[in-house]
Amino acid sequence: MSAYSDAGQMRRTHRLLAGILVLGLLLRLMHFAFILPTPFPRWALVADQTDMHVFWQWAHRIIAGDWLGRDTYHPYFRWMQQMDTLDNWHARWGGKEIFHQAPLYPYALAGLLAIRNSPSFVILIQLLVGALQPLVLFFLGRRLFDARVGLLAAALSAFYGPFVFYQSVLLRDWLPPILEPLILVMVLRAMDRPRWTAWVLAGFVMGIAVLTKETALLLGIITLGWVAARYRHAGREALRSLSWVVLGSLLCFSPLVARNILVGAPPLATSVQRSWIIIVGLVPDASPGGFSVPSAQARAIVNRSRGDTVAAFRETLRAYPDGVWGLARHQLRKLRTLVDPFEIPNNVNYYYGLERSPALSLSLGYGLIFPLGAAGLVLLLKTWPRPGLFYCYLAAALGSQLMTFVLARFRLAFIPVLILAGAYFCSRLLAMVRERQIPSVVGSLGLVAAIALAQQLWVPVGSIPMTLRTAEYDYSAKVYASDGRLDLAVAEMARLRSKAGLNPAYHDLMEEASVGIGNYQVRWAAQMTETGRWQEARAHALQAQEAYQAQSRFTLWSYNLAWLYLDLNDPGKAKAFFRQFLDREPDGPRADEARAALSELGD
Repeated sequence: MSAYSDAGQMRRTHRLLAGILVLGLLLRLMHFAFILPTPFPRWALVADQTDMHVFWQWAHRIIAGDWLGRDTYHPYFRWMQQMDTLDNWHARWGGKEIFHQAPLYPYALAGLLAIRNSPSFVILIQLLVGALQPLVLFFLGRRLFDARVGLLAAALSAFYGPFVFYQSVLLRDWLPPILEPLILVMVLRAMDRPRWTAWVLAGFVMGIAVLTKETALLLGIITLGWVAARYRHAGREALRSLSWVVLGSLLCFSPLVARNILVGAPPLATSVQRSWIIIVGLVPDASPGGFSVPSAQARAIVNRSRGDTVAAFRETLRAYPDGVWGLARHQLRKLRTLVDPFEIPNNVNYYYGLERSPALSLSLGYGLIFPLGAAGLVLLLKTWPRPGLFYCYLAAALGSQLMTFVLARFRLAFIPVLILAGAYFCSRLLAMVRERQIPSVVGSLGLVAAIALAQQLWVPVGSIPMTLRTAEYDYSAKVYASDGRLDLAVAEMARLRSKAGLNPAYHDLMEEASVGIGNYQVRWAAQMTETGRWQEARAHALQAQEAYQAQSRFTLWSYNLAWLYLDLNDPGKAKAFFRQFLDREPDGPRADEARAALSELGD
């Protein structure tokens, strides 16, 4: 009877898991269907100040034949140009030959683009791979706790909105929440089936995770420490298991080591980012949340550490007048930012995704996952020190977050820990309901409510979060403009202006949108003149003028209109706008051009 009961329970578990996977896949396919007709998939082509563009350019350089990265790709963003020369940046990083970021994602991206050179194709593949994420968390939840926790963890991950959103963007941040839990699954599997192949495979997965994002190294080290502790009474077995894990990792790293030796980089160097990110995230004047241009203090530490991670941490700690206590206060502020429900944008904005994809409105958000996870962590305290590997995962995930700075896309790696804890809470709550433990049910729900209120009302440290920003509308408008659809580019910026106009806090965005409308109207009018549609061109010129006049900061608008009216064979208006521009910027970089144009017009 027991065997039949176990078999029946297993079949029900498998059916429920299959249903969760199918629903998670449908959610991702719905999201893909909503974003496919929009410029969203092609943002990486035009957003040249983002990591999306870095990966796109890097992958195409690989496809072009530089498979070893001899001409190692490094971006040179505007904020970097304002700080120093590219050669000096190379010196700070420890050499041009070191990869800019961990190389696995751009090489995988290059492989996909070699099959089909389409960002939409890559995004579809990422979403299909992302649909397997619930499977990983099911296996981990089942091994750490039980099958019910595994199913609940699978369900929460299948419907977590930011997972879906970032799986549809050309960034690597969607991969660590899959690969890092997979490390733990493979280690637990190897402990259940102590064969050398299982340990080698666990090490190989660990290597893949580190080659995807360097922060996985901390989880790998802590996990190996846990394995050693479990085998502390069997030293030979511990040494043998850890040796196989190291071998698996070295097998994974061997192509990187060979490449580094061939191009003259340090053999085990994965990227230039490790020490740099630590410094930018830990210096005393760093913001706990969001990326900002490195301060003079951060740049000085980077120059002194010269790419050495240990030296970077030591120099950063010295920058605190009160030493470790000052660093601790900074980390507490960062921890508070980590709890904040606001999804801090960087490269892309999750809230724009919510606007363009109704599928995301069906998903779960951080405002629910964190209270459930925090409540689960409270309940898990009663089980201390079991399950030990879960606490190792929590420590590694939290440590990785606190070493850098908090962003929505960086926080993704922390979410699986919260999902596992939240699934444990939900499992215990269901057990309490089934057993009619009414006081315990009320107390547990009250705990979640209290955490949620604190998260929403007490934790946020700033003013009302800015869920709207210009960047995503600008990316979309640029894509439309590159297609020659200037009408849609204007409409995109008009949509931004309309939304910004609903909130006085977005006044600056409203002005930026007005400038964007004016710029695209000018280009649209110029396009009309090329085809001889003069009447329509003049109408767009008037609309551009109206949009420009709705803002006060951008002074080049009169310069733009002057040249447009020259194209429209209206020298009188051209001269008037040139004069207006010179009144505003008599010594500006384009002043000489404006004077020369006026001279040719006989003014």
